[in-house]
Amino acid sequence: MPRGRPREIPGPTAVNIMFLVRSMGVGGAERQLCVLSRRLLRRGHTVKVLLYYGGEPLESELHEMGATVIDLHKGGRWRNLGFLIRLVRRVREERPDVVYALLPLSNLLALLLRYVGGGCAIACGVRAADVRLPRLDWLTRVAAQLERRLVHRADVVIVNSQNGARFLYGDHRPGNVLVIDNGIETQDYSYDPSGRARLRDAWGLGADTPLVGCVARLDPIKDHATLLRAFAQLRQMRADAQLVCVGTPAEPLQAQLRDLARRLGIDAAVRWIERVPQVRELYSALDAVCLSSTSEGFPNVLAEAMACGVPCVATDVGDTRRILSTADFVVPPRNPEALAGALAAALAQARQFSDLRADKIRREFSAQALVERTEVALSSALQRRDARVLKGVA
Repeated sequence: MPRGRPREIPGPTAVNIMFLVRSMGVGGAERQLCVLSRRLLRRGHTVKVLLYYGGEPLESELHEMGATVIDLHKGGRWRNLGFLIRLVRRVREERPDVVYALLPLSNLLALLLRYVGGGCAIACGVRAADVRLPRLDWLTRVAAQLERRLVHRADVVIVNSQNGARFLYGDHRPGNVLVIDNGIETQDYSYDPSGRARLRDAWGLGADTPLVGCVARLDPIKDHATLLRAFAQLRQMRADAQLVCVGTPAEPLQAQLRDLARRLGIDAAVRWIERVPQVRELYSALDAVCLSSTSEGFPNVLAEAMACGVPCVATDVGDTRRILSTADFVVPPRNPEALAGALAAALAQARQFSDLRADKIRREFSAQALVERTEVALSSALQRRDARVLKGVA
């Protein structure tokens, strides 16, 4: 447990929770897993995390907070038989009360554990709002489509956005499907002027240089291409503007995006960075955050940036309208002109409405609300598990 933070009051019943996730790379789902695990541990629950692949950056954070991390040593994308045997064996040995999976492939594996996992309750975490995008690889599309068809068989389905729940079930949501918004540790996200100065100095930027940031993995869904085209138009209005793209690289997409930046004549004004260790410093260094995605559930980056008081520009996908304040900017997807205009307005606004943004995140999307609602959901999963066991249903 981190020093200097009081232990939270335990929930009514301690639960042995086992999360199932691919790895602990730096992504929205993984960061939320850390937030939730920390809060659950403080409330007296047991937290174990099963990983397909170990060695990613956020794994050390789980260790430090006291969670048990179990690496299943998956040998590669197609090395599945031994991995499945180790998965089932480990779950049966650990005997968790609940297996809580995150993302499509893990959800499908959790549904298998409903039958061979030794009697644990199953919670599936759905975090995407639209899985029909053509540029996704075939395995991701198949897994997401199967998830959509089968996930209702879990004891509880936890969706992190209203839009995601509507995509799954329209207006006829089953009783075991709950929407739980992501939670932000607002004490960790606030404006840091000294951090702003340090990071800008490291990048060779002046204090007043307009800096736009995109914090998102390099993935077709994030649509960095539209962002680059919009930034090229923004440079016609603000010739001194700079762009930093922070996110896990992926080839050949990264090479394609760098080539597009060169063809647009903006490559000298664009930085590509895999990771910034201090996220609070990163947001503080930015003058606007942009998310140009074609699909989202609950984009953490917007809530985190708002907690730091940064103006945000985002495409109208997922729950972005619910997250953003009235001072922020929502534009249609794949529209560089609208995106450029909104970025110019956001840069002109500066930190004028920072308190409004931070207050909204504290009020509506706190980590405390996340853990309390999750406890209710997992309790519901256990009750449903007990009911099906009594009926003799697997």
